[in-house]
Amino acid sequence: MVLDGLDPLQNPPGPEEGRLRDPSLQALLRELAAFNRGLCVITTRMPLADLADREQPSVISCELEHLSNDAGAQLLRALSVIGDEEKLRIASEEFGGHCLALTLLGSYLTDAHSGDIRCRREICLGHNVRQGVHARRVMESYQNWLGEGPELSVLRMLGLFDRPADEKAFGAVLKPPAIHGLTEPLTDLSPTEWGAILGRLRRAGLLAGEDPHHPGDLDTHPLVREYFGEQLRSQRTEAWKEGNRRLYEYYQTIAPQLPNNFREMEPFFLAVICACNVGLYREALHQIYIPRLQRGKACFAANVLGARGALLSVLVHFFARGH
Repeated sequence: MVLDGLDPLQNPPGPEEGRLRDPSLQALLRELAAFNRGLCVITTRMPLADLADREQPSVISCELEHLSNDAGAQLLRALSVIGDEEKLRIASEEFGGHCLALTLLGSYLTDAHSGDIRCRREICLGHNVRQGVHARRVMESYQNWLGEGPELSVLRMLGLFDRPADEKAFGAVLKPPAIHGLTEPLTDLSPTEWGAILGRLRRAGLLAGEDPHHPGDLDTHPLVREYFGEQLRSQRTEAWKEGNRRLYEYYQTIAPQLPNNFREMEPFFLAVICACNVGLYREALHQIYIPRLQRGKACFAANVLGARGALLSVLVHFFARGH
């Protein structure tokens, strides 16, 4: 079993950092760690806190190193970058062997500079070599090259989500009237035009390939989501709030009035987080958290469903800004 890119299903940094949100998946992995004649391979950007108490040989953690200069040069060559081997190896070293950064670099050079490796010089790397900084530099160059338009709008919209964006949830943000500073370039598009936008982003490596099981969903690398999401939140605050407000309303409509299991309850968790992003603390507390998640003094979600981790994540959002 291969679980590739598990981090969207894990709690972000905080009290529950690294723990899986889904109790059933959590139970599956713990059972596999206890007894499994096969092999389960997991890739994620953060440690799996649910398996932290398991030791070798049942659970083996492997910190993946960045690409070697030779491997980085091969990756750039495979992305149609043009230049002698030495320049490709130097480029790989300059970008720290960071796989996403090199993938984006190769796509950017191919799109904007006919693949000429010498044109990487226009991407200012500075001296900060923290994980992901090179990828952000390439995304900044891509953003300047694309210019304000539908492609950037899609990327910023993905920043509203902490997981693959469900087609209907994405549609809820796109509904008219257009959100100023966010969805205006995406109004009145034909299916062909929409497909062309997504195709350009996928060729650039900024958007994940289509999921055959969920063909309408949109996903991207966590670093891409973080980069454009933070940009939306800090530079286009009103658009960020309106996008979250629409998602808050949408998530409320798809959950039953009184959910009886964790899967039915999850939209309410997402609704509360979106409400807190907008500043609707009292509404989220008195319309969702108390009557529908906890069912008054019954503490239903915590005591009956055992969803303490998810509730703690929600409470962190409530109190993060002093509310």
